[in-house]
Amino acid sequence: MKRIRLVSLVGLVTALCVFWMVILRTDWDASPSPAIVPRIPSLLHQSWKTKDLPKEYVAWGSSWLKHNPRFTYRLWTDEDNRALVAEHYAWFLPTFDGFERNIMRADAARVFYLHRFGGVYADFDVICLRQMDSLLASHDLVLASMDVPALNISDADNVFFDANSIPNAWMASVPEHPFWLHCAKLMMRLSEEGEDGVEQKTGPMMLKRALSEYNAILQNDTIKSAEKLLPIFIAEPNAIFPYSWVWTQNTDTHKVCSSQRKTFNEARCRKLVDPKRTSFAISYWSHSWDK
Repeated sequence: MKRIRLVSLVGLVTALCVFWMVILRTDWDASPSPAIVPRIPSLLHQSWKTKDLPKEYVAWGSSWLKHNPRFTYRLWTDEDNRALVAEHYAWFLPTFDGFERNIMRADAARVFYLHRFGGVYADFDVICLRQMDSLLASHDLVLASMDVPALNISDADNVFFDANSIPNAWMASVPEHPFWLHCAKLMMRLSEEGEDGVEQKTGPMMLKRALSEYNAILQNDTIKSAEKLLPIFIAEPNAIFPYSWVWTQNTDTHKVCSSQRKTFNEARCRKLVDPKRTSFAISYWSHSWDK
């Protein structure tokens, strides 16, 4: 009889233990959901002339670590940029030193950050709005598009806008992605041909041209090198560039979204261009390179 009571008591204690484990730790036997771990390194690159940043850039730059605490941050100066090229890409140094404007060297350097180290590059006027992992997941290289009017080849302004529809203000990739060396070789070719426009030679127009050439190689099965190339993902405009600088867009939006305007207002801009809070980032297009 005592043995039966003892067994009953043990059973009761066991049942109570299980009950409290369920109450206090409802996930005690649950498998954790797999975290999204992008192939692209958690490394953010930004660049400025020196380490002495404008006040607004300090605030905007901090948004990336706020929303992506796993990121490692690297600020590159003009001196750092040349050292990177000289040490690891000496074959490009004559082109780098020969650029007519410093912004061209800054444009070129970001290509080499991503080739050498991988990660995310962002201009200082591109502000992070939420964690980037879900955008970067499953991709080797991510570029972002920007809304521009439909292409009309008879309109020179329209052609210019279309050629700027893949900004180089934000880019992300794994290290040693072959696209970046294609960009470098294109910049060398354009320099040799005498191209002197910033956008055309090292900026977004160069980037879109390089993308077009790269994709043509990828799609050409007769080219053996295509087997070694990795695909490129192009994010929709609302992902990174919900506000487009193109002047033919809504002028009321420009009044509050362009950081060049006295009427610039970040909160009002966000309500206009990202009302559902789905964007990962936004650029206020300060165009500081042109000053």
